[in-house]
Amino acid sequence: MATPVGTGTKSQRIEPLTKRKAWKALQTHHKQVRELHLRSLFADDLKRAERMTAQAVGLFLDYSKNRITDETVKLLIELAEESGLRSRIDAMFRGEKINTTEKRAVLHVALRAPKGASIVVDGENVVPWKGAGSLISFRPAGAEYVTVFMRRDSHF
Repeated sequence: MATPVGTGTKSQRIEPLTKRKAWKALQTHHKQVRELHLRSLFADDLKRAERMTAQAVGLFLDYSKNRITDETVKLLIELAEESGLRSRIDAMFRGEKINTTEKRAVLHVALRAPKGASIVVDGENVVPWKGAGSLISFRPAGAEYVTVFMRRDSHF
């Protein structure tokens, strides 16, 4: 069953991930690269370590040490495009209700928004910079990491 995806005032249907053309192409590609050895990938491409890295805003991403090729990257980009990733990211930053399970906006971007930013949900700016506070991450036993915004006047 296709999933409804909010895009402003319209809603479009997107096929399940495993039914998409790009996903199927990735599955076929995986069969071709799953036995490749990293030593061979580096030996065959002397610029691999340089080409398969990215750096921005203090983060360094090195994906050269994964069993991927230029074709893998191309296919992943095709999957992102076929999935409407850019429009979904834009909808998230606009505060649209893209969490289709809970029928609500996903607001973790508001927690990381800079002072002065505005993300409006149901007519209210949900960016928490009104006197500041702190982002606190913790991991309850047996659960995923949780990040919460704690206002300075909040109490446990």
